[in-house]
Order: sequence, then C-alpha cells, then structure tokens
Amino acid sequence: MESTAAHLQKLGTESERTADLLFDQNTVNGFVDALNKVLTLFNDFISGIGGGGKAFAYFGSVVVGIFNKQIAESILKAKRNLDLFLNTKNI
Repeated sequence: MESTAAHLQKLGTESERTADLLFDQNTVNGFVDALNKVLTLFNDFISGIGGGGKAFAYFGSVVVGIFNKQIAESILKAKRNLDLFLNTKNI
C-alpha cells in the first residue's frame, strides 16, 4: 500500500506531463508564478488577521455588511413562503 504522498507525487508528475503536452512551457510557468503570488498574498493576509477562524469571521462580517439588505429580504421571503405553505397544508 502506497502512502498518500506517493499518490500525490504521481499526480504531480502526470499534471506536469499534461501541461508540457498541451501548453507552451513559458505560458504555464507564467501562470503558475502569477498564481503563486496570489496565494502568497492571500496567505499573508490570512496570517496577518490571525488565521483561519478569524479570517472566516472577518469575511463573514464583510459579506453580511455588503449584503445585509438582501439577506434580510431573503429571510422574510422564506418565512412568508413557509407560512403560505403551512396555511395551505391545513386547508
């Protein structure tokens, strides 16, 4: 039975082979470098605000702040639909 690391190594090797067959190496390298920079910035940001749990709380508060009106309207609409469903079920 092979380790997970061995399976991941095989996957990485085949991914590299596929990329070499399908794409120009310079294009792939540029894309990988750009993605690496984005992930580095993202990881630095997450680390800077204190890690995973705090990051989820931060992003959650940002999303709620941006979409609070839509969230409230959706909750009210869902409640109205549930009330209608329950009322028609009793008829």
